[in-house]
Amino acid sequence: MPEEQPEAAAPSVPAPPPATAAPLWEDGSVVVWRNIDRAWSRAYRTSCLLALRDRAIVDGAGRVLNLDELVDLARQSPEPDTPRGRDLVARYPA
Repeated sequence: MPEEQPEAAAPSVPAPPPATAAPLWEDGSVVVWRNIDRAWSRAYRTSCLLALRDRAIVDGAGRVLNLDELVDLARQSPEPDTPRGRDLVARYPA
């Protein structure tokens, strides 16, 4: 009779970290706001934020699903005295 082989133990797989819930726009917008150049006027920064709000992907519960992308875009906002900056203010007046 063949000798019984012990069952191979299943490899230990760590549990995935708990998913963190995406923030609501009200909370996420604060994070985005803080990444817009603080040397710029409040009005211009508000125009930048309004432009970025249009790019937010929000689920049915109002949670921002692309916050990291919005933060990156906030850091890349155009200077206020450039053609892109003036266009931004014209399209999104504060």
